[in-house]
Amino acid sequence: MPTPRPPAEIFPANGDMALIGDAFIKTAEGDNVTDAFLSGAQKALSLCREHNIRYAILTESSPSCGSSLIYNGRFEGQKVEGQGVTTALLRQSGVSVYSQFSIEDLISHLKH
Repeated sequence: MPTPRPPAEIFPANGDMALIGDAFIKTAEGDNVTDAFLSGAQKALSLCREHNIRYAILTESSPSCGSSLIYNGRFEGQKVEGQGVTTALLRQSGVSVYSQFSIEDLISHLKH
């Protein structure tokens, strides 16, 4: 995908559902970019496995990286509880995911 990429959202807003084909990631123009996001998630997981990464800090609200909030999938600017596809895949594979807003939680976890 280009950088910057066009805005995209998951509908319904659920990264786990996107991983199994029950949700799609589309741009505001209606282009289905699900495969590109799933490919990116797989590449992230491969890197985590290759480098024995157990913790990740990803950007909140993204359809790939959101860890507790993502946009509702209707391009209304409304966030709902949920996670992006990369976060979902990493968590399913045992990688703990935090957002840029929860770094203190990660630090606390690492201290114990």
